[in-house]
Amino acid sequence: TFVATLFLWGICRMPTRARMDALREFGVVGQAEIFKIEPQKILVRQGWNPRIDFDIDDLAANIRVNGVKRPLLVKRGDDGHYTLVDGERRLRAVLACIADGCEILSVPCMVEPPRTSDAESLVDALVSNHGKPFTPEEEAEAFRRFIAWDWDITKIAQRVGRSQSYVRDRLRILEAAPPVLDAARHGEIPWTAVTHIVRNAQEPEAQAAMVAAAHDARQEKLAQRAERKAAKLTAVP
Repeated sequence: TFVATLFLWGICRMPTRARMDALREFGVVGQAEIFKIEPQKILVRQGWNPRIDFDIDDLAANIRVNGVKRPLLVKRGDDGHYTLVDGERRLRAVLACIADGCEILSVPCMVEPPRTSDAESLVDALVSNHGKPFTPEEEAEAFRRFIAWDWDITKIAQRVGRSQSYVRDRLRILEAAPPVLDAARHGEIPWTAVTHIVRNAQEPEAQAAMVAAAHDARQEKLAQRAERKAAKLTAVP
């Protein structure tokens, strides 16, 4: 083991290409460097993140006990500052902990290659999301940006690992009237119902009427389910 340790120490002192060639003998085919960066020095681009809901209470409580385990993704600018690409909820939670008196001097970060485009950065944020999942509305906003960057449906689907019909259905959410979106955000109707409504009605008034009908049908279904459950509980053996 001493010889192996000495050998690995020698590998670490090699130039990058030679080091990777030597490490392949141990099954290592790539490496990613983790940097420690002061959280206050990471810049957040206004309007960059498609996320709408930034609920951080549970995440902040976890970070107070366990720290930040998953690295943030950042991009280094020409001026030397680091701009956040992925991990805004984690960064907000860390800053909230610091404001509450926690001593967090740095957070682990991975740095994107300097020439990564905004479109590629957004793909990284979408496919690397292992925390709180993006809502359908947030995904729709991200896909809308890809369209603005002249990506077609096929390219979007390939890059984010989804079907073309999935991407189309998400983009249809952007055509929903405000009452439809509000109902979905508050859980009154499922997001699949939003897609169905947009497919079958274009006028805001017609969409609102379909929301009311869907909400009433759901409430009736819940009432029937509760009634059957109550009947079972009160049935005489």
